[in-house]
Amino acid sequence: REVQVASQMPQNLVSANGDYTVQYSDVGKHVYKTGTGDVYIDTNANVSIAIGTVVTLVTGSTNSTRIMPVDSGTTTLILSKFGADASINVPVDTYVTILKIETDKWMVQT
Repeated sequence: REVQVASQMPQNLVSANGDYTVQYSDVGKHVYKTGTGDVYIDTNANVSIAIGTVVTLVTGSTNSTRIMPVDSGTTTLILSKFGADASINVPVDTYVTILKIETDKWMVQT
């Protein structure tokens, strides 16, 4: 029997090639992106996720990825310490934390 404790972060394995959009079901999990393609953050109007929510993105050992907003006119990504960015590159074998800090604003910590 598998026992889960508070410090565990279940995995959503995204091994298929292609883009992936963060879903409400990713809350409290880590998205393990091993295939090619980018990871998108949708607008709050399309995917309503509470402020203060954390999603972790992990890249595999073969493919890097980029985090991008679905609608750059609405959703803002802030790379911690460097300010707003249209896309954030995540190298292979790396993980980042994505924290929702306002309705359509996310902070990305590498």
